[in-house]
Amino acid sequence: MPPQELWSNVIPTLRLYAELKRQGILPASTEIRSAYRSPGLNDCAGGADASQHMTAGAIDIWVPEYDNNPWLISKLQDNLCEFWHYQGQSYQFGLGLYSTGAIHLDTASYRKWGFNNTSSSSACRY
Repeated sequence: MPPQELWSNVIPTLRLYAELKRQGILPASTEIRSAYRSPGLNDCAGGADASQHMTAGAIDIWVPEYDNNPWLISKLQDNLCEFWHYQGQSYQFGLGLYSTGAIHLDTASYRKWGFNNTSSSSACRY
């Protein structure tokens, strides 16, 4: 549980998450896998030194039924990338996409990354 002074930090990210579900970009079955992380837990999880998870401003999500289905994961990533490209700046949408199907969402700044935490490794073609 994050310290109470951080609780409001997740609100913009949860609004983005809800909008992605409302538009059908994320399936209704999408689950939040990770949210706030203390610095120790963030280190243990291999998170970035300045991870938005430590400010309670980020969530990691996944779609359970997409596990082991690269085609569905790729299609979902394409849809997220399209939203990020056209509407992401207004949300300050940070989008991390991983080959495992894990997805990071935050609203700290408009950026994208992939497996090695660089923009060039992002699955987004935009």
